Amino acid sequence: ASMRCGATITGTVGTIELPPSMHQPESLIVRNLDGVRTIDAPITGIGLHHEASEVQRCLAAGERESPLMPLSESLALATTLDAILAAVGVRYPQG
Repeated sequence: ASMRCGATITGTVGTIELPPSMHQPESLIVRNLDGVRTIDAPITGIGLHHEASEVQRCLAAGERESPLMPLSESLALATTLDAILAAVGVRYPQG
């Protein structure tokens, strides 16, 4: 049997459903009080294409961080992900 590898992000006013290729989805489904809508996100590259494009843009503009994802948001995201990993019992070897 194959395992489903998608994800559902649940918030206070709705959900976002990512397909099995959640690392590079071609679309996602948003469900909230307004109804259900599908957002298309055509694949324009491989892997971290959007992130790499933004890094390239920032470097060309002489920017040290992206206004789309400032360092403070990156750190907040890392803290949240660490808390999730700890909550489900993921531990990494020290040292």
